[in-house]
Amino acid sequence: MLRLLIVMMSLSSAAWANGFPALYNIVDVAADDTLNVRSRPSSKGDVIAERAFDETYIQVLEMDPSGKWALVNNGEAGQGWIYARYLEPVPGGSFPDWPHMYCGGSESPWGVTFTQGGPAEFRQYYEPDGYALTAGSFKTGSEHLTDHGIRATSDAMQVLISVRRETCQSTMIDAAFGLMSSVFITGKEDGFQQGCCSLIAPPGN
Repeated sequence: MLRLLIVMMSLSSAAWANGFPALYNIVDVAADDTLNVRSRPSSKGDVIAERAFDETYIQVLEMDPSGKWALVNNGEAGQGWIYARYLEPVPGGSFPDWPHMYCGGSESPWGVTFTQGGPAEFRQYYEPDGYALTAGSFKTGSEHLTDHGIRATSDAMQVLISVRRETCQSTMIDAAFGLMSSVFITGKEDGFQQGCCSLIAPPGN
């Protein structure tokens, strides 16, 4: 019986861990207040940033072992921890179910924004305008089920994006992401890029 319980707990923990990164909204914070982001998962950690009381679509990378603190990126302030009591999960807001994503590089400036089954845009270098594309839906790898691929196309270009759950470290700021991508571009632009991916808010939010 004890062995069965341990196995069940292990499976539960694995499934829980596989749910990240995921999107959350801030809730139950007064309109005249903010939510502190701390340097470590403790109320004694230094405050390194603040998030607005009504901020939505925050990408959480992981929870601490207690499940009480959520790790998030905070731009130039770096990574920090938010008290999870004030976070509510966005329905369907985890990979690969969430349809809205951005993948890009930091030192090599490129990026592709897409909605599964909807519009996409590819940008390279510092071009003011990107290339408009139409994205398909994620397909799961036949053997490595953690790998997912999606294709975005136009008459002039095809962008093939492979995404997997893997820690991806920014080379420009103190930030890490839970999704890594490899991207092949053919057509008007040709190339191969690698970078980090994020779940993002729906267009217009």
